[in-house]
Amino acid sequence: MRLRIEERPLDHDVWGNLIDVEVEGEGEELAVLELAQRYVKREHTVERDGKPIGKPIDERVIELKGKGVRPRRRGRR
Repeated sequence: MRLRIEERPLDHDVWGNLIDVEVEGEGEELAVLELAQRYVKREHTVERDGKPIGKPIDERVIELKGKGVRPRRRGRR
């Protein structure tokens, strides 16, 4: 599944962060979201497989942890 996080630009010359990665499930998604939490501070959108989920990173992390998902680092099997 593809995960895309895009921060809104402040101005035409001050762009925001963009994270666009392929993840293998909710464990990797949680790991990427926790990392993105550190860097994405402004208003942003989160898309999963090209569809906006309508929640900020913080809410999605809480939702995944509430389901019992544990972060799985990328590259580990």
